[in-house]
Amino acid sequence: MTTSCHPAQSATSSRAGLRRATVRSGLLLAAVIGLVATAFTAPAAAATATGVYVGQAVCHQARVSGRHCGRVTALNVTISTSGGTYTGLIRTNICSEAGDTGAPLTAAGVTVGTLIGGSGNCTSGGSSYYVPV
Repeated sequence: MTTSCHPAQSATSSRAGLRRATVRSGLLLAAVIGLVATAFTAPAAAATATGVYVGQAVCHQARVSGRHCGRVTALNVTISTSGGTYTGLIRTNICSEAGDTGAPLTAAGVTVGTLIGGSGNCTSGGSSYYVPV
């Protein structure tokens, strides 16, 4: 019995059919990797394109810490972590907790960034960093 990797692809047990499936899967993977790479490299220059400015009132709704608001404290920030160096970030005085990564940063109801991390916590305060969108 053979199975299909793609709904539009007919099931086949021939080597040619397997090569076609591998090529299609490889192209799909390459396309996904290309989109991910673009999504994480393009925002570096977008801090000013989003209209975000230092002192602007912003909020995030995070999974662990909930809703918190504060101000943009810097633009085009670079941070280095064990996971790498990140540039073009928005820094705020909004607290965040472990598990909040991915929370949207909003200004006047418009999403302007995505949380990638922070320092401190919501008990003592801290800074949070966002990739501009």
